[in-house]
Amino acid sequence: MPTISGRNVKVEIALTLADPLAITGITRELPAVVTHAGAALAAGLVGFFDVTGAGMIQLHEQAVLVGDPAAGTFKLPGLDTSDYDVHANEGTSFIAAASWSTLAEAAAYAVGGGAATQLDDTRLHESKARNVAGNLASQDLTLDVRNQEVSGAAMQYIEGRAQRGLPVLIKISKNSKVLRVAYGVPSLPGEQVGVNALATGQISVTVAGWCLKPNV
Repeated sequence: MPTISGRNVKVEIALTLADPLAITGITRELPAVVTHAGAALAAGLVGFFDVTGAGMIQLHEQAVLVGDPAAGTFKLPGLDTSDYDVHANEGTSFIAAASWSTLAEAAAYAVGGGAATQLDDTRLHESKARNVAGNLASQDLTLDVRNQEVSGAAMQYIEGRAQRGLPVLIKISKNSKVLRVAYGVPSLPGEQVGVNALATGQISVTVAGWCLKPNV
């Protein structure tokens, strides 16, 4: 498969969302299979889960891409739920994007990662430090932007959500392939302007779940 290159990459923001779809089942596997009582969804649809009760709470606010949809089922490519809590029959819904707007100001993106937290487990009798792996680093999303004199619709929406501490649904794609999906609370972009230089800023999106790579 080709390496991702920074050309023809599009960052999109969901401006409107569809009505919640009640979920009746989610398997614990890679990829997970979701069941529901509605009509077949469109392949490639992007949305997130809202979990209000007990059950597979790890899916709460997790952005996903709909894969292999059929009547009453779809898969979650790229998401391994094999060690998640067992799904409960009530309190979980899937909320899909209804309309998208391209963040025309986007100039680069970065997905958080790196080493897990190191926990010191050194004992008195040892002469060398011993660490054990703690939690993985968060997968927050950073968007570098070129600030326009008049912000586009997507940027205005992000700023409004940031001011109220509300999340946004984000899709990053290259041509027809979805590279990443994320759902999180954005920051204001900020703005830096210098002599004979383009105005720049940066948006940090705090992602509760994974900045998911669907791998399809």
